[in-house]
Amino acid sequence: GSQMHDTCCSSNPNGNNCGGNNSSTACKKEWDHAVNDTVAGDRNWTVTFNPTVVTYRGSSQSKITESFSIGSNYTSRPLAGSFKAPVNEKIWDVDAAQGWCVNPTSHTRYCVPITGPCWSTCN
Repeated sequence: GSQMHDTCCSSNPNGNNCGGNNSSTACKKEWDHAVNDTVAGDRNWTVTFNPTVVTYRGSSQSKITESFSIGSNYTSRPLAGSFKAPVNEKIWDVDAAQGWCVNPTSHTRYCVPITGPCWSTCN
């Protein structure tokens, strides 16, 4: 989620929670996805960024995800420069299906019976 939001903000600096003046509704779905990942408590992981890699607007590294909807779900697929979830990390099942695990085709899906959400553990 945070990578989705960062990518959106690099093109929409006045988007939702992008650090500008919030005059645009752009990046709201990306922000909501990032917040949901954080609130879940176990769908996020730490990455140490390389300060020599330029990621600001206009750089070749500013677009690291491609966001889109699948039915009512908003997700993205990783692009070059994305930081993927390591082995044993839990991520939203829709994100896992888009290749967000470090081994993009290897994840185990779990769902809470009947009404609960689904997630995946990266293998």
